[in-house]
Amino acid sequence: MKISYRPEIDGLRALAVFSVIIYHAKISFINSHFLTGGYIGVDIFFVISGYLITSIILTEFYSTNSFSIRGFYNRRARRILPALTVVILATITYGYFYLYPISLIALSKSSISSLFFSSNIFFWQAGELYDAENSLMLPLLHTWSLSVEEQYYIIFPIIMLLIYKFFRNFTLVLFLGGFISSFILADYISKIEPSFNFYILPTRAWELLAGSIAAYLLINKKNFIKKFKKYNLSNIGFVLILVSIIFFDDDTRTPSFVTVIPILGVFFTILFLDKNQFLFKLLSSKPLVFLGLISYSLYLWHYPIFSYSRIIEFYNGSMDKFLILLSICFVLSFLTYKFVERPFRNKNKSFKSVLTNVFILYLIIISFNVLSLENGFSNRIKNNNVLSKQIYFTNKEKEKVKNYELIENQIGGEKIILIGDSVMRTLKFDLSKKLKDENLNFLPMTEGACQFILNLNRVNKKTFRKSDCNIELQNFRLRTIKKSSPSIIVLGGRLPILLEETRFDNKEGGYEGPMLDFMQNKDNSLKTITQRNIEIQKQYRLTVDALLKEGNKVILVYPIPEVGWNVPKKIFNYFPKNIFSYNNYDSLPEDFLSTSYSIFLSRSKSSFDLLDSIVHDNIYRIYPHELFCNNYLKDRCISQADQKIFYSDSSHLSVEGTKLFNKILVKKILEISRD
Repeated sequence: MKISYRPEIDGLRALAVFSVIIYHAKISFINSHFLTGGYIGVDIFFVISGYLITSIILTEFYSTNSFSIRGFYNRRARRILPALTVVILATITYGYFYLYPISLIALSKSSISSLFFSSNIFFWQAGELYDAENSLMLPLLHTWSLSVEEQYYIIFPIIMLLIYKFFRNFTLVLFLGGFISSFILADYISKIEPSFNFYILPTRAWELLAGSIAAYLLINKKNFIKKFKKYNLSNIGFVLILVSIIFFDDDTRTPSFVTVIPILGVFFTILFLDKNQFLFKLLSSKPLVFLGLISYSLYLWHYPIFSYSRIIEFYNGSMDKFLILLSICFVLSFLTYKFVERPFRNKNKSFKSVLTNVFILYLIIISFNVLSLENGFSNRIKNNNVLSKQIYFTNKEKEKVKNYELIENQIGGEKIILIGDSVMRTLKFDLSKKLKDENLNFLPMTEGACQFILNLNRVNKKTFRKSDCNIELQNFRLRTIKKSSPSIIVLGGRLPILLEETRFDNKEGGYEGPMLDFMQNKDNSLKTITQRNIEIQKQYRLTVDALLKEGNKVILVYPIPEVGWNVPKKIFNYFPKNIFSYNNYDSLPEDFLSTSYSIFLSRSKSSFDLLDSIVHDNIYRIYPHELFCNNYLKDRCISQADQKIFYSDSSHLSVEGTKLFNKILVKKILEISRD
């Protein structure tokens, strides 16, 4: 018994990979994108993989009454590893020349996880959502789906051996049971943990098992299949696939109940497509079959190519540049298919030879990554003080700050309490040293993405599930403050992002991407942005009142100007690089990476109005924008000047920026403490 080659399956692969490429390309057209559900191409691949793998295993069982796991893993290794390692090697090599050290370290971590079939777990734990804007600049993010498949390939043959040995007559029942269980789990988890749901095998298994069920039916229930072919279910299935690709978008929960639409579409197409149908002729046409044959290499290459094109700011979503990048993808994919995939899959090439070559590539990649993890090869950069020491505090500097964050039993005399989100957290390392020099006690209580606003939770937009920034945490903060009152409290954070419910767009090409969460009251009853805005302002005032009632003096920190760009990366990309060295970072234009002062004022108006409305004898104010805006440059806000870089990314101050800001903050604190 031998599996017959089905060219239409390669046609489906072509559709899948093309839709994924279009989705990731984010081609701009009249302020919208094509094929917003193109990510469904990955789901199509899962069903196809489940179908092919199960067909191979069942056919071998029925032909030989046994199954060789060793032979199976041999074929999978030949199919997957050579091309994967070649692309990873090329990706990290390019990254060495074009990635900023922090980004190169992240790439090294992801490439190691990809080599060991765990990148889906890595990206889930790293908190990267697939539709987040910055995910488009992670060159190996797409390998998560390969890891899901590889994990399935490791587990599924063992399960099949057990089924064949002990439960052979219940194969279909067990497939259906696994399908239903995984599907129910996916739909449930999609509502509470969308990132886990997206990346992890247990919630993706039902898609692979849909292919397994199709394989079982085609092999064992041929008469059943013939009865249903007359209903044109394959055409209906193909329409379901197209509808999903066209009309799904980033707000569609996936995988979930709605993902049944494309999965059923692929299932019907595989199961009921007849050679006499037009759809068969379309999918088995030479162009689509060719694309299907190179689809694995095409999938591997497209993401790092589009990712790096964004990193070096070549690609902006325009059609002409998309066609250039697509051509590069095709050329590299064809070469990889011809000179890597096919030779290594050739049975005349011994498996020992395959493993030897793969092992050498693994060794090279792992060695590079281990060295990279230390500091991202920061010695590549001449005058590294500018792009390293000015931006990030060292671990030794951080260790000098005794971390009192959220420790309830720290009680004593008057303290300087710093409270807010990660924007405020960047201040604490330098501020601790400065306050120590002034013999002032310091209690930092900062938490990432968590300003101090009572009675509100920060919740996920899709699931309404509250984050770690919640009412319980805020009450804990307040209790801790009460034990240290009266104190001088420095209160601040990225207020515009909460009131506007959008990340910053500087209108000059710097856009941080969509908001994935917002503030919500205890019962999630605030349905509109306006309602939430009113409630945030109300609770912010009540929060300040609660601090004042304890006799505290409160310094309100007005919005620190957002930038929109990742400043160090933009500077890193600005200077030409070559194979031998990087140029010195000593010739930045005076207005490089400045942003519009009027855009800042417009963006921050609601925040200013709120803070201005809070009036009390113990209220003091700090205006960070006076340092950065309409000062060095008229009508502009700067992110660097005099060879000093003031931001570590698009919104957080760097070492130099922190030192500059803390000078005026400490001056204000000393004035208050001496009153």
